[in-house]
Amino acid sequence: MESLETIRKVVAETLERKLAEALPTGLKFPLPLFDHINIRGKSVRIALEIYEDTVVAYVAQDRDIFAEGPTAQKAKAMLVSSIQDEYEFLSRHRQELSRELKRKLASLRRISG
Repeated sequence: MESLETIRKVVAETLERKLAEALPTGLKFPLPLFDHINIRGKSVRIALEIYEDTVVAYVAQDRDIFAEGPTAQKAKAMLVSSIQDEYEFLSRHRQELSRELKRKLASLRRISG
């Protein structure tokens, strides 16, 4: 018997494939969508830009925080990982940060803190 996570993955990939098959061929890329990710129990609004061969996910209020993947699910997972890694790195070096990076750390703290 397959695990629930495996079943969810198959369903998500099937839905993405069916959606791609159903979309008209004259689309202009990127296709913008909005979604949410959960970081430490907090729901964060994100934007997805779907291109022909990749998906870019970014925090809706801060386009400087982004990640990319071959599917929406992978892009979202990469975004969560990227946010957490960058927050931890900047937090460890907060005494050495420029003003701009301190602002980015504050933004990441609101998202993942």
